[in-house]
Amino acid sequence: MEPTTATTNEKPVPVQLPVTDKELVSVKPSAIDILTSEQLQLLQQTWTLFIDAIIEADKEVAKPSTPASSIPAKASSWSIFGRSKTNSIESTPSPTLQPSAANLDSPAVSNDQDSSKTLSMLYELGLAMHGEDPDVYVMRFLRARKWVPEDAVNMLVNMLRWRASFGVRQILLEAEGPLHKSEMKRCQSYFCGTDKEGRICCFVHANRHNTSDLVRNLSEKLIVLTMESACMILQQPEFKSTTATMLVDLRDAGIQHQDSIATRFMLNVMQNYYPERLGRALIISAPWIFSGFWQLIKPWLDPVVQAKVVFVSREEVSQYVDISQTVKHLGGEMRDFVYTDAPESELNGITKLRSEMSQTERDDIWASFKQGLDEYVATTLAWCKGTDGVDNGARLIAAKRIQSDYVRLTPIVRAPTNYHRMGIHRDEAFKSIVTLV
Repeated sequence: MEPTTATTNEKPVPVQLPVTDKELVSVKPSAIDILTSEQLQLLQQTWTLFIDAIIEADKEVAKPSTPASSIPAKASSWSIFGRSKTNSIESTPSPTLQPSAANLDSPAVSNDQDSSKTLSMLYELGLAMHGEDPDVYVMRFLRARKWVPEDAVNMLVNMLRWRASFGVRQILLEAEGPLHKSEMKRCQSYFCGTDKEGRICCFVHANRHNTSDLVRNLSEKLIVLTMESACMILQQPEFKSTTATMLVDLRDAGIQHQDSIATRFMLNVMQNYYPERLGRALIISAPWIFSGFWQLIKPWLDPVVQAKVVFVSREEVSQYVDISQTVKHLGGEMRDFVYTDAPESELNGITKLRSEMSQTERDDIWASFKQGLDEYVATTLAWCKGTDGVDNGARLIAAKRIQSDYVRLTPIVRAPTNYHRMGIHRDEAFKSIVTLV
């Protein structure tokens, strides 16, 4: 049966769905088989609307009569339906950054990306997924918007425009190189270990936040790099869930460590651009002074996120995370996370990897990657329309091609990070150049 398409004047009513959120958060490639027929139809509607939005957005970018410099750069408020529904935090770029034009050209890319300086929204999506199954990726946005396809597509489009204006591709390409080393060495927040439900843990130590030694735009880029790294790490087979448990350590944290600007940015990014990534948040040993700050930031949280927040003592952490997976700083047995600068051998290694790849080879990889995305769109549209002879198998084949080509792209779109050196993020492409610490 051909799915009905939502219109601008008729908003679908959210439905009660029998498949649990917990099952869908961890859904793996080809696992859309667990969806009900109603859920499947909503997913198909989302893809139909999203592909239409991509086509229309690319037409706007291609218009020669409108100089890029004259297009407003407020990326997140744009909506293909004339309005934008977001969480309680407005999705606006940081005032400390100068966004690029509202097209999808990557800002100031290096020669390693000459083959892909101009990206359509579809190709931007391909890079944002980091090889993950497209259905799994899109369903996070659909779930975050209560299974309303129109709202999910608005969220997806706003996310892609934010990635372009913020320069996420450049952040991944340069990794930690241009970031503020003293902030990274404080290890204020990092991912390591797993909780008792198989989620990766994100440790946050509030008393290490130093606003007097903070370069705001670089700090925000570090947050984004950390989120991007986590999304890739979570695709590794040892993790049972694609969500994380955040442990916010408030011991010895005073009013001087409270930073509403940084907190607002982090929550905005997490809720609007990386939805369905938080499984639980443990607030550890909150002092009385934190109550005022909590009342300030609580309205910024989506009600679903608020429900995931649990206040605990340090001793109660072991109810959620085994001591073998807790850092020593919190009384656990796992070694404390440390930041180590990339050694000369690693820097030379990534340069060598890129220089050994000819321009023709780069062009071929980009062409194959884009062709795989085009094939995925074509098979998805046919699948949504119920075209005879087109089933989900054709889409899975195209998705596997996208994944394979993304792996080949790795050396020219990303660089190793401290997570590679700590042995947390494993990339075959960087295996020969990364030294474990």
